[in-house]
Amino acid sequence: MTSSLSRLFHLPALLLPVLLISSDAGAATSGRDRMARVNDTRVSESLRVAIGTRAISEEVGRRIGILMYEDNRLSANESDLFLELLNATSGNVEITDAAGDTFMVPALSQGARDFLSLSDIPDIGVLWLAGPTEMKMLSDVTILNPHIRIQVQHFIANQLYLRWQTSTYINGYSPLRTTLSAAFLQWRDAGTETLEVARELLYDSLIELDMAVGGDLPDDMYERLKEG
Repeated sequence: MTSSLSRLFHLPALLLPVLLISSDAGAATSGRDRMARVNDTRVSESLRVAIGTRAISEEVGRRIGILMYEDNRLSANESDLFLELLNATSGNVEITDAAGDTFMVPALSQGARDFLSLSDIPDIGVLWLAGPTEMKMLSDVTILNPHIRIQVQHFIANQLYLRWQTSTYINGYSPLRTTLSAAFLQWRDAGTETLEVARELLYDSLIELDMAVGGDLPDDMYERLKEG
């Protein structure tokens, strides 16, 4: 069992950035000109919703971010759009769609900026149990780029395993239960949508832990999460 645990839980404390940009991205990112070309009509149509508004809403920011990351890479134009939007703290950005039509969108709202900023993956070791804002970021980074979700899950499972090592039947598995409760409450305080995503992430991390420790984890710890 020891060798199995070491393979599952000998993980780096930090995640390396996995922002995958095509090799021709350099020209697109060398300077900011408040202009971006969008080839994906789903992204351009989502951005059109922001025309004439004060700021690009968090809802729109989340939609376009998820669309651009769905293939686990950013093209040069997608990278440029990210950077143009993130760098435009005021004023408009000119968008050219696949048909060559142009339109202007305002700067990002704070919620949209916070979400899209996660394209530069934060240190998840700093986010873990640091409070509702940080735990929301930890959840949101897996929404923006689902392809790194398993890495975040491994990290959480590793943190839970550290608590498991001092948890016994005699102490009621208190170290692990306390950590689970703290994580759940911080995600709950971050909002209903965040908690919904985090509940599944935490459940999967517990299943991973349970497999690693030979099924010794008390069933009620993860069954409560599944039940809601």
